[in-house]
Amino acid sequence: MDNSGSKKEGVGRTYKGHDSYAPMFSYIGSEGYMLANELRPGIQHCQKGTPKFLEQLLDNIDQLNLEKPVLIRMDSGKCV
Repeated sequence: MDNSGSKKEGVGRTYKGHDSYAPMFSYIGSEGYMLANELRPGIQHCQKGTPKFLEQLLDNIDQLNLEKPVLIRMDSGKCV
């Protein structure tokens, strides 16, 4: 599928020269239920906005009232 002539809202040029997004996704459990997501412009550094995203993620986890602790794993590019 060639979508090179289409317009995509919020797309930015990546450091590799491609028009793309810099997405952040979080899932829970072995079923992979999505807790939070964000599509950011490709030009945006992977660390930008990570603290705010984590706050949203932790709020979402708190609302679940889970009885067991939650392990959070992240790509090393997200370390702040």
